[in-house]
Order: sequence, then C-alpha cells, then structure tokens
Amino acid sequence: MHVLEHRDDRFISSSAELADEVRERAVTSGQRLRGLSDRSDVLAGSDVRYVLQPLEELFGRYEAVVLPVGTSEHEDQLNRFAQEAAHAPGRGLLVLMPQLYMPKVNVLVLDPDDGVTDALKRTDEWPGAVFAIRGESSFFVPFNAAYAAVAGAASADANLRSVLHTARENAELQAVTAYRNHRRLLHLSDLHLGKWKTGRRREYLSHAISRLGPLDRVVITGDLIDQPRRRHREQYNEFVHRIRDLTGSEPVVVPGNHDQRIFGNKIGRVGSWRGELPEVRLDRGPVHDRDASLDLS
Repeated sequence: MHVLEHRDDRFISSSAELADEVRERAVTSGQRLRGLSDRSDVLAGSDVRYVLQPLEELFGRYEAVVLPVGTSEHEDQLNRFAQEAAHAPGRGLLVLMPQLYMPKVNVLVLDPDDGVTDALKRTDEWPGAVFAIRGESSFFVPFNAAYAAVAGAASADANLRSVLHTARENAELQAVTAYRNHRRLLHLSDLHLGKWKTGRRREYLSHAISRLGPLDRVVITGDLIDQPRRRHREQYNEFVHRIRDLTGSEPVVVPGNHDQRIFGNKIGRVGSWRGELPEVRLDRGPVHDRDASLDLS
C-alpha cells in the first residue's frame, strides 16, 4: 500500500520510487497542458485525457483508492489511519491524504460519484472514508468500518476486492437499519413550472432526486406553476408523475400566489385566474403512516 499527501507542492510517500514517479509524470502532464493552453480556456474531453494520461497510467495500477473524509477535528485521527495503511503489508490500495480537512474552505465537488455523494449526505457519521474499487462505483463507510477494511486488506492472504466488497455490504446493511429509524423528507419550493427555463430544471431535479435514495415524502410549497394556465399545469403534472414514480407516494402540495393569479398578482379585478388550481391534487394527509400525528395540512 502507498499513501500520497500533497503538502507545499511535494508528494510524500512510503515509497520513494513512487513519489519520484509521481513528480515525473506530473511534470509531463504539466508540459502537455502548457502546450494546449493557447487553444482555449476550456479543454475538450480528448485534450483532458491526453493531459492526464501519464498520471492515469500510474494510478490505474491500483486495485482501489481510499480517501479519508472528515473535518479539522478529525485530522489527527485520519492522518494516523492513512499512515498506518500506507505502511501495512499488501498491494493494490492507494490512500490519499487531504492537505486540509476543511470541507467548507477547500472542497469543491463537481458531479460527485456515489461514494462522495453518500459521504456528503452523512456528515453526522464523520469521520470515515470513501473507497473506490477499480471498475466499480465508490462507497462511503464510517471510520471504524474503514479501519477494519484496511486492516483486513493488509492481511497477507487477503483478497482486496473481497474485503472491500464485504465492507460495502456491511455499510449498506447499516444504512438500511439507520433508515428504518428515520423518515426522509425532501422539500421543494418555487418551481414555477411552465416558464421556458424550467425544462432543464425539471430534468435536473428528476435526476438529482433519483440519486437521493429512499424518500418517505416530497413536500412542494409555493408557486408550483408560474401562472394558472393549462400548459403550465400540464408541465407540473408531468413533473409530479416522475416524483410519484421515484418515491412511490403522492407529494404534499401547498400552493402559492402564482398558482392562482396571473404573474402572481391581482390588481382589482385584473390578475385573478384560479381555473387551473382545482386540477392540482392537494394532499393534506399524514407524511408517514407510522406517525399520523405528523400532518402538514
């Protein structure tokens, strides 16, 4: 196993040879990038792959990568975890050590994979680690499970993939158990469906909701549609149909001024138009059958 830590532009590793190779390949990638920098401020996908190819070849040798996750309060604990993993016997696991455990300062996540998404949703279980097995989706586990996985992988006769698959299965079982003791609500507001910009918004929301995992109920408050027109309501109905398919339940709906008035306003007799509001299903029932006292009516 190896560990890489970025500090003051230097890579530190339990293997001097690895650190030297990282430097050499990083220099090559930098030279390739400078050679393309005059083309455009934004590189095409093929150019990005060309620039990163030297590093990709190096890091592609590893069967799995583990990234410690936490805040500055967990820094010492996670650094010890990474260092112990780096000096343990065994091959195929690369441990990355963040320079700072300050998510609100030094972390910007673009298009996160499954493990990072899960970690960001479970900050109450930090510290922990994200494991990425080559060719498979990544996953997050709390610290004790991460430590046990790395210790198991260090065993001389251990099969790394088998050990990490067991860690993933245990983490999923714990997540299901925790879910049974909680209810998850998703609150959406001010959708203003019907406007020309909301086509993309619907696609984005549907995709984002599909990645959230099990939800007990979706609550939509205020300005479901931009105006009480038929085409606006039809776009809303299409969106709610997707929500229903994803969650298995009808959303709780609270209308707003735009749902019953043109542009949301009424001046004298002008602007009032409630014709489409009766077509929107308003659910005043309990959020969950297990607790009928929790009512959003």
